Amino acid sequence: MIQLEKISIAPGGNLLLSDINWRINAGQHIALVGRNGSGKTTLIRTIIGDELPLHGTVFCSPKWQIGYLPQKAVAGSTQTLWEEVKSGMTKLQAAQQELEAAQLEAEAKLAGSEIKLTNAMEKWRQMGGYNQEETIGSTLHGLGFIPEDWHKPCSLFSGGWQMRIALAKLLLSEPD
Repeated sequence: MIQLEKISIAPGGNLLLSDINWRINAGQHIALVGRNGSGKTTLIRTIIGDELPLHGTVFCSPKWQIGYLPQKAVAGSTQTLWEEVKSGMTKLQAAQQELEAAQLEAEAKLAGSEIKLTNAMEKWRQMGGYNQEETIGSTLHGLGFIPEDWHKPCSLFSGGWQMRIALAKLLLSEPD
């Protein structure tokens, strides 16, 4: 799933990691532990492509989605709690857009549009389209949010609660 070959990381010229080789296979669960400033976040940001290594190569399977929870993920968001976490459901949103495009083609009676619409609708259904609201609500409830919170702007929540919002958004994105 993820392979690092001879990775060296030196943010600001300070060498944190040198010639690291590491492989994370599908299904493995790992923990990255170390002192503050030892390079944990920099390594993760290098793996997801937000930072470049000084040397070496990162290989990630293109069919896998990596989940990452940045420390200030929703700071500055003007969306409501519900809108913010719903925006993390990118796979379902893509299926929704595909379904809407197929509906337009079917309305225009384009050739093959009925089969395309049936397939798009089935894909959307299998991805949880009919249960989207329930999934969002149960995720928020599981993280301690009450229904009265759902329509409040993210900016009204404390830093700790904003981290929970970011966690809900990450969970709803269904990373591999």
